[in-house]
Amino acid sequence: MLDRIVQSHEKKEASVVDWQTFHGMFVMWRWGLVNLIKIATKYHHRKSSDETSTNKMYSR
Repeated sequence: MLDRIVQSHEKKEASVVDWQTFHGMFVMWRWGLVNLIKIATKYHHRKSSDETSTNKMYSR
């Protein structure tokens, strides 16, 4: 009986650790994704502004 209680307690501990690890991974992944989007939009804006400036030069 006591062994069973200890086993269930250990299982509970492990599941808590797993959840924390998963949550941490998820947060890091989400943070990385947000940064990627920011970088991509910044690069895209810079690229599009470069295109417009070159178009202006050509139109002149």
